Amino acid sequence: MPKRTQNAARNRPDRGLARKSGLAACALAVGILCAHAPAWAWEVVKVMPTLTVRETYDSNVNLMGKGDLEHSVTPGVRVDLKQERVNGFVEAKATAVKYTRLNSFDRIDQNYQAGLEVNATEKITANIKGGVVADHAFASALSDTGEQAPRRASRQVYSVQPSVTVQVGETNSLTLFHAFAKTVYDTKDYTDSVSNTLGGLWGHRLNERTQLLLQLSGALVTTPSATQNSVSAMGGFEYALAETLKARVLGGASSLHSKADGAEARTASNYAADTSLEWQLERLNTKFGYSRDMTLGITGADLVRDRISLNLGLSATERLRLLLGGNLILSENTSSAQSLQKNRWFEISPGASYRVGENSSLTLGYAYGVSEDRLTDVVKTRNRVSLDFNIAFP
Repeated sequence: MPKRTQNAARNRPDRGLARKSGLAACALAVGILCAHAPAWAWEVVKVMPTLTVRETYDSNVNLMGKGDLEHSVTPGVRVDLKQERVNGFVEAKATAVKYTRLNSFDRIDQNYQAGLEVNATEKITANIKGGVVADHAFASALSDTGEQAPRRASRQVYSVQPSVTVQVGETNSLTLFHAFAKTVYDTKDYTDSVSNTLGGLWGHRLNERTQLLLQLSGALVTTPSATQNSVSAMGGFEYALAETLKARVLGGASSLHSKADGAEARTASNYAADTSLEWQLERLNTKFGYSRDMTLGITGADLVRDRISLNLGLSATERLRLLLGGNLILSENTSSAQSLQKNRWFEISPGASYRVGENSSLTLGYAYGVSEDRLTDVVKTRNRVSLDFNIAFP
């Protein structure tokens, strides 16, 4: 097959993916927002189009050993809707990425989200969020599980998360939640999956600043060749000091049972955590997060995953803001056949953002990343320098 024909065939799934994702997103948005009231019943409608243009030099595109210039454009729009007891939103973004030489990595990524919050009574609040993401495995796997995805593959993720919160008395609350996600790849090299998570979160308020928490949840993940069941129990607290400091700490234990076709069932137990901290000062804001859970890898392996994130923002002047971000992801394969396989992804990204106008800004950023496969002792590094122009049209 000639090269041009190969490229056309390779890019064809992206166009089909775009059409399917767009239709699914429209159906999701219409279903969520129209389920409660017709469009003309919204009291407040706010539409915010946005546009981001980025130029990036990547020294190691997809960690494949070659550098190139990356050009991307991201148009987006967010619609916020409000009634007396109802708040809703619809958001859509699409990113077109073009490389100067490495045209096989050209792509279009899409993200559609919608949500609805209904204050049914003074003590009952219902929420539902959902979305469709159409992206590519080599761009998402590193930030999700720390795994490398060398093969070009389109990915579609469909998700819905309904929840209900009930206030019980003056000091207690109970939240029941469900999370559904379906992940589909356009290649058999990576594993399609369907996951359902059910759980409850109980809160007991000690005072205006402190609340005790207890969370129980269970998840079922199915793939074409395996089934994964997990349960988790965590306890902790939330603490808030006005708008200055907000902390949430949950810790406990989790257990996973998985069964693959033609293999013996496996059981693994570990500790679980979900922690976040936000500290807001007059000129400095800090966000820290740590979580540990059990999840599914892109090839269907059972993983224990740790994620640590840190983001700092300092307003140097009225227009200039200094930024610093950091992410560390550790994942370990718990299957007996690959018990030594561990992946690590670390990235640090300083930057500066300058507000050009009331609704526009320029951002200069640098990101240094290190990927390590401890099974093969292969370490790969990446340097990215980017310049963004962002504008909103309120």
